[in-house]
Amino acid sequence: MSSARRFADDPDLPTLQELGYGELVTTTWWSFSGPAKLAPDIVQRLNQEINKVLDAPDVRRKLEQEAIVTEKMSPAQFTRFVENEIGKWGPLARAAIGAQGSGN
Repeated sequence: MSSARRFADDPDLPTLQELGYGELVTTTWWSFSGPAKLAPDIVQRLNQEINKVLDAPDVRRKLEQEAIVTEKMSPAQFTRFVENEIGKWGPLARAAIGAQGSGN
């Protein structure tokens, strides 16, 4: 399990961190994003409405059936999350691109 937490449906399956692989956490994530400089009140309203949808019982059930775990974030939390992801995976991506350019 490469996520930070165990899945509720499979509580006996340990995470890679629990198996001793340090900070190895990788997940697939999606976001709803708008154009740069979108008015803050619109950003907040969209965030609130999307979170309401994610809380809807039928939506939660469907996502759980697909083993999709939601993590609702404020716009500021999401900005920090993306910055952290870029910091974590950017060097690896640049190294991979560099390796392709060198014929490796």
